[in-house]
Order: sequence, then structure tokens, then C-alpha cells
Amino acid sequence: MRLRRSIAFIGIDLLLIAIAFLFFTASWQVTHLRVERTVFTTNAYRTPLVTDAHPIWLPPGTTQAELTTDFTLGWIHPVLLQFRPNDCLESIRLNDYDITSTKIPYCNHLQDQTIRLGQYLRTGNNTLYVHLRNHGGDATLAFSVPWYDPIRISLLICACIPLIIIFWKHTKNMRGKGQKTEVLLGVAIAGGVLLRVFYLAVTPFLIRGHDVWGHIEYIEYMAEYWSIPLARDGWQFYHPPLYYMLTGAWYAIGASFGRGRQMLIGDVQMISLVLSVITFVLAAVWIGKLLFPKKTEQTERTLFAAILATFPSFVFFAGRINNDVLLLFWSVLGIGYLLVWWRHQGKRMLPWFFCIVMIALGTLTKSNALLLIPAPFICLVMLQSMKWRKRIAIGCMGILLFVLLTGWHAFLRFGVEKHTSVVANITHLNQNLRVDNSVRSFTTFAPSRIVQEPYNDPFDEQSGRRWFFEYLFKSAFFGEFHFGSGFYFLSSLILLNALVLLPIIGIGLWQACTSRLRTDLPMLLVLLFSIGGHLLYRQTAPFSSSQDFRYSIVSLLPLAYFLITGIRSMPQSFQRPALAVAYGGVCFCALFLGGIGPI
Repeated sequence: MRLRRSIAFIGIDLLLIAIAFLFFTASWQVTHLRVERTVFTTNAYRTPLVTDAHPIWLPPGTTQAELTTDFTLGWIHPVLLQFRPNDCLESIRLNDYDITSTKIPYCNHLQDQTIRLGQYLRTGNNTLYVHLRNHGGDATLAFSVPWYDPIRISLLICACIPLIIIFWKHTKNMRGKGQKTEVLLGVAIAGGVLLRVFYLAVTPFLIRGHDVWGHIEYIEYMAEYWSIPLARDGWQFYHPPLYYMLTGAWYAIGASFGRGRQMLIGDVQMISLVLSVITFVLAAVWIGKLLFPKKTEQTERTLFAAILATFPSFVFFAGRINNDVLLLFWSVLGIGYLLVWWRHQGKRMLPWFFCIVMIALGTLTKSNALLLIPAPFICLVMLQSMKWRKRIAIGCMGILLFVLLTGWHAFLRFGVEKHTSVVANITHLNQNLRVDNSVRSFTTFAPSRIVQEPYNDPFDEQSGRRWFFEYLFKSAFFGEFHFGSGFYFLSSLILLNALVLLPIIGIGLWQACTSRLRTDLPMLLVLLFSIGGHLLYRQTAPFSSSQDFRYSIVSLLPLAYFLITGIRSMPQSFQRPALAVAYGGVCFCALFLGGIGPI
């Protein structure tokens, strides 16, 4: 009877998950507007011209243009379309209906105009006629489905309902204090997953990305040729190939089923979401349990999960198309296996070798993973419970394993291609990004300036782009992006909250170095080599963009850990206020992520 009830219980969960997935997939399809072709005439070209590009770029010298665009929509279509004309949208006709709206004519190439067109749109083929006027410069037209389309939002809400039911089912019988803490941990994990799903739902692939088209070019090359390109042949081709092999494989499969380019790019974004969610859950649950294994440390595990759930730069990976997403996945696995091995003090060597394999796979994804390779070997050297002869033998086997997994790529790049740089495109970066390598640039850290100007600007001196640690600190929350005046106060509040917590992280680090070295050594090494490696990279590539926290995102795990151990090391009377500040930061970050949209 119990077995039947358990099977039925699991079956209901699987059914609810399937329903949530269907609703989410439907919401995703709402935004997939695929432009088939555009026929246009201009004042300079009276003979009709044809393009399948989108956005649509018109020939130089265009002042007047008439465009007829064929596009397709899925079986659930939106009710809103947003247009960005350069310069003026004079009139619209959709599926033989003349559109009359107070929003037309519209002249603003810096901001989208949203028009309700649901009654004229239809599943399948649609035809849009546009009269465009240009006052000089580039003449372009782009249109898409806005993230806040009511149909899409309704489907997302429907997708959340089954997940809420599952959560309620598993927590309704919890009554004790410890069980209530488990509920809070479940809330943190569920909230982290939903924040990532929401972030992807409202973030087009070009928003808050880095060299997106360069990464897409690499993916499409792998999908078409299934071979590693020469590093010099593309902007991002110098990267190791693993991420591009995996995404390129799906790209090729999707293309064979007739999926268009925009849909395939959306699929790659979906892969990023899946990887981001898995990485977050592994870090919050598995690593959280390894760092705080005692039953009395449930509060610590909950705060650790809550920080990872809402930390903005950690969530940004959910919608990003680049190899950082897969690198972070391998890095979290590598750290987890290292902690498993260290916890057993070398009695089980298999997790140590798994750690080496994960770092090797990370190295085949992006060269940043090399920063983690000293950690397992230093831990091996420091393991006093094992004889030196055995440590040396295991270390040699680890080196051999790493070389066997990654050496072929190093030989290909540096031996066959005669490639001379791990990061090839730094020689072609905009020289306006260059910063100096003075001692002051690495020692200046002004909290008042950070709070007054919360956003980085790689080109603007007033934003503090020259100061490494200021740039790194701000980019940990907001990257290199400006989120507008509407979020200025909240962004400054987040940074102020984080500044208050910095000394507590220092307390945790001091305790680790003085009295907990044998316990905390792996996390100390991860933090040391990730931040130290980032400093070295900034010196060798002195550009403002080289200071972005995404290059050392893995340091978030030890930073969160040492914040919690620092709070725990404080006098009892200070612990509760410190926890309040930490959870306040979590709430501020959640509010920020819930409100930004595709800004």
C-alpha cells in the first residue's frame, strides 16, 4: 500500500512538472516571431529589393521607404507588438487591415513603441506593411513581441501554479522549528529557480550579453562543419570548443527539423537556463550541505542558498549565450568533489580524480578554469593523513589525467596553429577601454563613490572604471550595465548593504586562516586563485572590461561561505543584526531582479 501511495505521489509530482513545462514552453513560443522575408522600395531604389535579415537595414540615402514583411507566429500568438523605427513609423497595415492608433506616427529610434494588434494577428503566416520615413543617417526597422505581453505573462503564471502546488504538498506537514527552517530553504531554492525562469522570460538574448554574435558565429560554425575553427578566423574562435560542440550539436539537430535561426538562438538561451538552474541547485543544496553538514546548521544552509538564489550576476547567466554558463557548471562540480574528498580526509580518492576531470572539462570550455587547478593539488600536499610517497603518486596521476584530457587542445592551438595568446581578441579591443596599471588603480576603493555611482561604464572615467576593486565590486551585482534612473536608489542600497557586510567576510577569512585552516582550506584556495588570477589577468590585459566579476564568478561561493562563518564568529548580540542585514540584501536583490525586465 505504501509503495502504491509513493508511486502515486511521485506520479502526481511528475504530472505537475510536465504541466508547468508545457505552460512555460507555450509562453516561450508566444515570443517566437520569425521574419521570413521583407520586400521594400525606397526613394533611391524603386525596383523592389528583398532581404531576410532582421532588424531590417535599408540602403544609405533612404528618406522614404515602403516595406512588406512576411513573418510567422506560433499556434499561440501574442496581442502586442513593439516597433523601433529609425526614424519615423508613418503607417501600418497588418494582414490587409489598416491600423489606426494614436501611437502612429511614431518617431523615436531610441525607444520601442508597443501597439495592441492581437485582433489582427493570426497563427502561421502574417503580412506587415510599413511606411517608414528617415531624417538622415541609418534607416532601420525592428519589431518583436514585448516581454510583458499579457498572453505570455498569463502562461508564465500558469506555469508557476503547478510548481507552487508541488512545494505546498511537500511542506504542508512540517511543524517543528527545524522543519520550518527546511521550508525556508525550500523557499530559497524554489525562489532561485523561479527568478532564473523569470529572468530568461523577460530578457532577449542580446540584452546584458557579451560578444553575443561572436559566440553565435562559433556555434553556427560547429553546427555546420563540426570541426574546431582556427582561432584567427572569428572574434570568439580562440575559445576552447566544448560549449560550442554541445550547443552546436543541438543547433544542427534543430535546424534539421526546420527550426529558424531565431528559434535556434532561443534554444541556446534555453540551454543556458537549464545549466544555470542545475548549477544553482547543485551549489545551494549539495555544496551548502558539504559546507554546513550539521543538523544545527540549517540556518546557515538557508542563508547560503538565499544568497546564491538572488545574487544578480549569478542569475544573469540564465539568459546569456556564452561559454561562461557551462564553465560555471563544471566549476561548481569540481569544487563539490574537492569538498567531498577533503571532508573524508583522503580516505576516498575517487572524488579527487572527479575534481580533476571537472576542472579539465572546464578548461576545455574556457581557459579561466585553469585558475582552479592548483586547489586540489595544494590540498593533496597539505593532507597529513597520507604518506608522502602516496601523495606524490596520486599527484602525478592527476597531472597525467589532466594533460590527457586537455593537452590535445593546447597542442592544437599553440603547436599546430602557432597561437600565442590564451585570450586572442584583447589585441583588437577598443583602445578607449584601456586603463593604467599603476599601484593606485589596484589600491583605490572609495565606498562613497561606489554608492553615489552604482553602475559601471567601461568608457566613463566618472564611473570609476580605472579602479579595479571598485569596478569588480559593482560588477558583482550589476555587471557593466546601466539600469536606468528608476533603479538608482535600489542599486545604491544594494551596494551599501554589501559594503556593510564586507568586514564580516573579513572576519570569516581571519577565522579561516587562524583557527579553521584544516577545515576551510579548499574554499580559501578557490577564493585566492580566482581573485588572484583575475588580478593577474587585469595586469596582462589592462582594459576596463577585464575587471568584470564574471571572470571570477566562482569566488561567489567562498565569499558567501566566509560571510556566514563571519556572522557565526561574531558575539551573540551582533549575530542577529548581521543576519538581518544579510537577508535584507537578499530581499533587495530579489526586488531588483523582479523589476528590471529587458532594460
